[in-house]
Amino acid sequence: MKQVLIFVPALFLLALIFLGVMLYKGTESSTACIGEECAGLSDDELADRVIEARTR
Repeated sequence: MKQVLIFVPALFLLALIFLGVMLYKGTESSTACIGEECAGLSDDELADRVIEARTR
C-alpha cells in the first residue's frame, strides 16, 4: 500500500512536467509566424521558419 502512495503522486508530477513541456514547445513553434506574415509562404518556407524559431 505504501508503494502506491509514493507511485501515484510521482506519476502525476511526471504527467504535469510532460504536459508543460508539450505546451511550451507548442507555443514556441507558433511564434515562427506572426499575423499575415506567412500567408503566401510555401510549406518548405514555413518549415524553415519553424526551425529558426526553435533554434533561437
